[in-house]
Amino acid sequence: MRDYIEIEGKKFRVNICWNAIAMFFKQKGVDDMSEFGNIVNMSAEDVLMLMYWSMYYGEQCEQRELPYTSSAQLGNIVGPAQVARFISIFGEQMKSQIPADQLEEPSQEVKKKGLFSRK
Repeated sequence: MRDYIEIEGKKFRVNICWNAIAMFFKQKGVDDMSEFGNIVNMSAEDVLMLMYWSMYYGEQCEQRELPYTSSAQLGNIVGPAQVARFISIFGEQMKSQIPADQLEEPSQEVKKKGLFSRK
């Protein structure tokens, strides 16, 4: 599966691979992966950091360099539409890795609050 996000008229591949996940946790300085699959509980900064590393490794798969050197630099360029697209890609790529009989429906609380709500 190949997913892309368009930024400033250019398409960038998004690949939420193990390297992207590992670099996300390394940069955060966290070893506990128990909350990883629940993007609803991630801070905006965390989503942006995961987006950066997923684009970084996605572009490597395409044998291209990502022109942004940090999630902060990426954050200066992307808007809500690109972040929403990334969150959609995240959900699809995570779901594609889980057998269908193990998928869970979002809780009623998540459905009511929406994607960008705080606890």
